[in-house]
Amino acid sequence: MKKILFSLLALIISASIYAYDIEVPNADGVIIYYTIYYDYNGNETELEVTSGSRKYQGTVIIPAEVFHTFAPPKGHKQIENE
Repeated sequence: MKKILFSLLALIISASIYAYDIEVPNADGVIIYYTIYYDYNGNETELEVTSGSRKYQGTVIIPAEVFHTFAPPKGHKQIENE
C-alpha cells in the first residue's frame, strides 16, 4: 500500500513541476512562463505568471501585454470556434 501511495504522490508532483501553458520572453529576453485561463466559450481571458524549468532571478519585468501564437501539444487536436 505504501508503494502505491508513494508512486501516486511522485506522479502528481512530477506532473505539476512544470505546469505552464506558454513561455514568452520579455523585453530583456527573460523567459516568463504563463498559465492561460479561458472563459466558457474558449476565449482567452487572462494570463497568470507561473514557474517553469528555469528559476526567475533578480528583478524580472512582467509586460502589460503578451502576444503569442498557440499550437496545441502533440496528440491534441485544434478546436475550431464556430
